[in-house]
Amino acid sequence: FDSNIYLGEVVDSDVVAAKELAYMASRPRSRSPTPGFNHKIPPSILTPDEVQTSIGTLRFFDGMPDEASVEAVYDNLDRMRGVEVFLDFVPLASVEAMRRGMLSLGVHTANKVLLFDNLMTSDSL
Repeated sequence: FDSNIYLGEVVDSDVVAAKELAYMASRPRSRSPTPGFNHKIPPSILTPDEVQTSIGTLRFFDGMPDEASVEAVYDNLDRMRGVEVFLDFVPLASVEAMRRGMLSLGVHTANKVLLFDNLMTSDSL
Protein backbone atom coordinates (compact mmCIF):
# COMPACT_ATOMS: atom_id res chain seq x y z
CA PHE A 1 0.00 0.00 0.00
CA ASP A 2 1.57 3.26 -1.20
CA SER A 3 0.47 6.32 0.74
CA ASN A 4 1.56 9.91 1.23
CA ILE A 5 0.65 12.61 3.69
CA TYR A 6 -1.37 15.13 1.73
CA LEU A 7 -2.62 18.24 3.57
CA GLY A 8 -2.40 16.49 6.93
CA GLU A 9 -4.15 13.27 5.96
CA VAL A 10 -2.93 10.01 4.53
CA VAL A 11 -3.85 9.72 0.84
CA ASP A 12 -3.31 6.86 -1.56
CA SER A 13 -0.64 7.69 -4.20
CA ASP A 14 -2.92 6.45 -6.97
CA VAL A 15 -5.58 9.00 -5.95
CA VAL A 16 -3.02 11.82 -6.00
CA ALA A 17 -1.76 10.70 -9.41
CA ALA A 18 -5.30 10.52 -10.78
CA LYS A 19 -6.04 14.04 -9.51
CA GLU A 20 -2.85 15.37 -11.09
CA LEU A 21 -3.69 13.69 -14.41
CA ALA A 22 -7.21 15.13 -14.31
CA TYR A 23 -5.80 18.60 -13.62
CA MET A 24 -3.27 18.35 -16.45
CA ALA A 25 -5.96 17.12 -18.86
CA SER A 26 -8.25 20.02 -17.94
CA ARG A 27 -5.57 22.66 -18.66
CA PRO A 28 -5.83 24.28 -22.07
CA ARG A 29 -3.30 23.01 -24.55
CA SER A 30 -0.62 25.51 -25.51
CA ARG A 31 -0.66 26.90 -29.00
CA SER A 32 1.88 25.67 -31.52
CA PRO A 33 5.38 26.82 -30.62
CA THR A 34 6.95 29.85 -32.22
CA PRO A 35 9.23 28.67 -35.05
CA GLY A 36 12.74 28.14 -33.67
CA PHE A 37 11.50 27.87 -30.07
CA ASN A 38 10.06 25.09 -27.89
CA HIS A 39 7.13 27.19 -26.66
CA LYS A 40 4.83 29.89 -27.96
CA ILE A 41 6.64 33.23 -27.47
CA PRO A 42 4.43 36.34 -27.28
CA PRO A 43 5.09 38.56 -30.31
CA SER A 44 5.34 41.60 -28.03
CA ILE A 45 8.69 40.40 -26.63
CA LEU A 46 10.25 39.18 -29.87
CA THR A 47 12.56 41.50 -31.79
CA PRO A 48 11.01 42.27 -35.18
CA ASP A 49 13.12 42.02 -38.33
CA GLU A 50 12.62 45.75 -39.05
CA VAL A 51 11.82 48.73 -36.84
CA GLN A 52 10.86 52.15 -38.23
CA THR A 53 12.45 54.93 -36.13
CA SER A 54 13.13 58.65 -36.43
CA ILE A 55 16.72 57.82 -37.43
CA GLY A 56 15.63 55.43 -40.18
CA THR A 57 14.81 51.75 -40.52
CA LEU A 58 16.74 49.48 -38.18
CA ARG A 59 17.10 45.89 -39.39
CA PHE A 60 17.69 42.81 -37.23
CA PHE A 61 18.47 39.13 -37.76
CA ASP A 62 17.74 36.86 -34.79
CA GLY A 63 17.60 39.94 -32.57
CA MET A 64 21.02 41.23 -33.67
CA PRO A 65 21.21 44.53 -35.61
CA ASP A 66 22.98 44.64 -38.96
CA GLU A 67 26.02 46.91 -39.45
CA ALA A 68 24.03 49.77 -40.99
CA SER A 69 21.64 49.78 -38.00
CA VAL A 70 24.54 49.79 -35.52
CA GLU A 71 26.16 52.71 -37.37
CA ALA A 72 22.87 54.64 -37.44
CA VAL A 73 22.36 54.15 -33.69
CA TYR A 74 25.93 55.24 -32.84
CA ASP A 75 25.61 58.29 -35.12
CA ASN A 76 22.40 59.19 -33.30
CA LEU A 77 24.11 58.77 -29.91
CA ASP A 78 26.91 61.12 -31.04
CA ARG A 79 24.34 63.70 -32.17
CA MET A 80 22.38 63.39 -28.90
CA ARG A 81 25.56 63.84 -26.84
CA GLY A 82 26.55 66.89 -28.89
CA VAL A 83 23.14 68.48 -28.34
CA GLU A 84 23.29 67.64 -24.63
CA VAL A 85 26.72 69.30 -24.26
CA PHE A 86 25.52 72.39 -26.12
CA LEU A 87 22.42 72.71 -23.94
CA ASP A 88 24.39 72.08 -20.73
CA PHE A 89 26.78 74.94 -21.54
CA VAL A 90 24.22 77.59 -22.58
CA PRO A 91 23.93 78.81 -18.95
CA LEU A 92 27.73 78.96 -18.68
CA ALA A 93 27.89 81.11 -21.82
CA SER A 94 25.36 83.50 -20.24
CA VAL A 95 27.42 83.74 -17.04
CA GLU A 96 30.57 84.38 -19.08
CA ALA A 97 28.81 87.17 -21.00
CA MET A 98 27.71 88.77 -17.71
CA ARG A 99 31.27 88.47 -16.32
CA ARG A 100 32.74 90.17 -19.39
CA GLY A 101 30.08 92.89 -19.22
CA MET A 102 30.88 93.57 -15.56
CA LEU A 103 34.62 93.65 -16.38
CA SER A 104 33.96 96.31 -19.02
CA LEU A 105 32.14 98.41 -16.37
CA GLY A 106 34.99 98.22 -13.85
CA VAL A 107 34.15 95.19 -11.69
CA HIS A 108 37.63 93.63 -11.72
CA THR A 109 37.73 91.76 -8.39
CA ALA A 110 35.38 89.60 -6.35
CA ASN A 111 34.95 92.26 -3.64
CA LYS A 112 33.38 94.75 -6.07
CA VAL A 113 29.64 94.83 -6.86
CA LEU A 114 27.87 96.33 -9.84
CA LEU A 115 24.80 98.44 -8.97
CA PHE A 116 22.35 99.99 -11.41
CA ASP A 117 20.43 103.22 -10.86
CA ASN A 118 17.53 101.87 -12.96
CA LEU A 119 16.34 98.46 -13.99
CA MET A 120 18.35 96.79 -16.72
CA THR A 121 16.89 96.71 -20.23
CA SER A 122 17.92 95.01 -23.41
CA ASP A 123 18.87 98.35 -25.01
CA SER A 124 22.56 97.54 -24.78
CA LEU A 125 22.12 94.58 -27.07
